[in-house]
Amino acid sequence: MSFDLDTYRSLSAKLETDDIDFSSFREQPLSPDALRCLRYMHDVENHTVCYLRDILVTRAHRDPDVTSFLTMWNFEEFWHGEAIAEVLDAHNESAGTGRIATLRQRLPKRDAWRPLTFQLGSFLTPPSDRRAHDVGRHQ
Repeated sequence: MSFDLDTYRSLSAKLETDDIDFSSFREQPLSPDALRCLRYMHDVENHTVCYLRDILVTRAHRDPDVTSFLTMWNFEEFWHGEAIAEVLDAHNESAGTGRIATLRQRLPKRDAWRPLTFQLGSFLTPPSDRRAHDVGRHQ
């Protein structure tokens, strides 16, 4: 699989929402099913940093292409979560940092062990030679 990190880096940016009239949702609210979906998407987008935490304790953090991609990915997901939060807020739904803080407080205690589990798994598995498949990519 080919992936052009340089192009991704140049295109990665904060999600533009200037053309969205969030107040229009008060006059024409979304359906309960759509809001349920948006709550889920909001939580996933805002949880990306937790996935990032789990990945960065593995040997993946040694690969500058991987960490560059993960940095841009996390940046974009954050702004997706913020935009969805504005839609939810327009519907008087819990959203943003308050909702996320509550969700994270309710995570099971085993969540604190996840980075250690990922780190151990990375240590115990043989490293892949991803670069062997990428020869000539930057030439």
